[in-house]
Amino acid sequence: MRNIFPLATPDQLVEKYGKDHVTTHNAQDFEGNDLGPAWYVFPDTDNQMEVIFNNDKSKTVSFVGENAKWKSPFGIKVGDPLEKIVKINGRNFRINAFEWANGGLVDSWEGGQMDGKGVTLQFKAVNTGDPKLYDQVTGDKKVKTDHSALKKLGVVVEKVSFKTAPQQ
Repeated sequence: MRNIFPLATPDQLVEKYGKDHVTTHNAQDFEGNDLGPAWYVFPDTDNQMEVIFNNDKSKTVSFVGENAKWKSPFGIKVGDPLEKIVKINGRNFRINAFEWANGGLVDSWEGGQMDGKGVTLQFKAVNTGDPKLYDQVTGDKKVKTDHSALKKLGVVVEKVSFKTAPQQ
């Protein structure tokens, strides 16, 4: 993913990966709101990566494929367990509870290593079969990552998004 950071334009992205491997269409944020045009490298594959060239000359790079070969600068990839992210961050953090607006999205890195680094993660619970357990971490609330239910639910990274610093 780091080789995307120096690219300043969609044309450079196409030049790097080839016109047969890059398409463009409108993107949506985590809530489904339209973000405007995005460029997709290896579209419709497990290795799909979304690149948005923002007005401030930064880029937002996202991927959701569990078998994707992409990794963020912190080595985070889709399917990584919550415990790995806590270790990378150096402390517990807060996520939005599931089944609600922005469900599973990091709410606050709580001053950890990921704080202010442009990384946005969305988590999902893999083992949702126990309603009493799952209900503890659903709804309109924030959940600390040391909540015992999250470990039992097998929470993993569902989406990785990274916003680069604006280029000068």
